[in-house]
Amino acid sequence: GQLIDATCVFSDKLAWFFTSTHEAGRTLNHCSVIGANGEIKASAQAEENDGSWLENIRGHAPAGNSLFVATDDGIVRIEIQGDQLAKTRDFPDTEPFVDSNSQLFVGSDGIYTVGKKEIFVLQMK
Repeated sequence: GQLIDATCVFSDKLAWFFTSTHEAGRTLNHCSVIGANGEIKASAQAEENDGSWLENIRGHAPAGNSLFVATDDGIVRIEIQGDQLAKTRDFPDTEPFVDSNSQLFVGSDGIYTVGKKEIFVLQMK
C-alpha cells in the first residue's frame, strides 16, 4: 500500500510506531511496538474511523508498557498480550473530556487531554 502518514511515541523502553496506509481503496492504521533491541514486540491493525482504539494514529500517550488512547467513549489503556495489542481497561468517566481527536500527554499529576478549545488534567484512581 501507499504510506499516508506515520508517527512514533516513546516510553522508557518501548517505541510505539504508527503508520497509516492506503490499500485497495481503504485506509488502514497500523501500530508496531518496538523494544530497545529493535525487536517488534506486538502489532495491531484497524481500518481508519472504524470506532476501535486504532481508528486514529495521533494523540496517544505511552506510560511504561501501556499506551493511553482517547476515543469517543473515553480513554482506554492498551497493553501487549503475547504478540498482540489489546485493550485492557476502559475509563468511561473520561468521555466528557475527550474524543478520538484529543491529544494525550502523561504528566506527574495525571493525563493531560488537549482538545480544540480546552485542556484538562485527568486523574484516574
